[in-house]
Parts: sequence; C-alpha cells; structure tokens
Amino acid sequence: MWAPDVIYNKKMGKYVMYFCTTSSYVKSNICFATADDIEGPYHYEDTFLYSGYSYHDVKESNIEELMGTDPRPYTAASYDNNNWPNCIDPDVFYDEDGRMWMVYGSWSGGIFLIEIDEETGYPIYPEADEEKFVAAGKKYNIIMVKGSAFGCGGFVRLAYCVSHETVKNSLPAFAKLAAAYGLSAK
Repeated sequence: MWAPDVIYNKKMGKYVMYFCTTSSYVKSNICFATADDIEGPYHYEDTFLYSGYSYHDVKESNIEELMGTDPRPYTAASYDNNNWPNCIDPDVFYDEDGRMWMVYGSWSGGIFLIEIDEETGYPIYPEADEEKFVAAGKKYNIIMVKGSAFGCGGFVRLAYCVSHETVKNSLPAFAKLAAAYGLSAK
C-alpha cells in the first residue's frame, strides 16, 4: 500500500481509504476500503484505476475490461509512463459545493482530477460521449485529450506543466465549460 488518504464519506456514513498499490514506479492502481471507525478495521472494496501493465501481463488483470484494449499505452510492449496515467497518490476532498473529488497521478503521465460518487465511492463520468465533451471544451479554447486515447474512458487529460499565470488565465474558460454542463465553478 502506498499513499493512503482517508476521508469521511457523508453519504456512505463510512471512512473511506483511497490508496494505491505498486510494484514499481510504473505499475500501480488505485483502490478503496471502508471502515466504520477512522482507526479501522478497513474492508477492501475494489480497485478502479490501473496503470503500468505491459502488453504481456495485461491479460492477468481486468484492466482491458475496465479501460478497453487500446494498444497505444504500450511502447515496445512496455507501458509508456511518460504519456499515460500513473495511478498513484490519490487525494480525496470535498469542494465548496459539497461535491467529492479525487486528484491523482505524478510527474510521469500527468495529474488527473475526477469526481467521486459519494453514494458508491467510485468515479463519476461527467460525459458519456468523450468526443462531445472535448468538443465542448474547444468552444472555450480548452484543449483536452479524450480519456479513451490514454486507456481511461470517461476521463479527460489536461496538460499540467504550465505556468501559474496560464492556469489562472484559463479559469474563466473552465467556469464557462462547467456552466454549460450545469455545474458550479466557484
């Protein structure tokens, strides 16, 4: 277990520990466990995000069932951790509107943000049609890569190696995109 993060999930009425398991700096996944008390005992619930499998050992997991069989995350049969998600370091929080979010990732592959369904503890996919969501972002000059392009259908990838000023200047565009989807962007 690596980098556990515990949060009290109000709707589940339980403490939820999000954590990653890893055998290298490339191969990892994000799991969650629940408990009635912050000190435990915790009961493993599920693993829901994966990264780092090679073309040869991917069949030993259920990653293709969850994320499809796109071969692009693999370079010479190894996982390309410089361009695809590294499922480590989950950090879960509530925003000002009471919605639950998880940020995860690393310097290799990028940093990702996904909304968590408070009732289940699993990620929420904001737009079933990735093409439609990416196209909606373009209307506001937001460039995103659809999740299925990097093995994580239902998510999008944003660049994170940008200056503070670039991020600050893009916030109004993100607020407009959020409003277009009926979301608050405080």
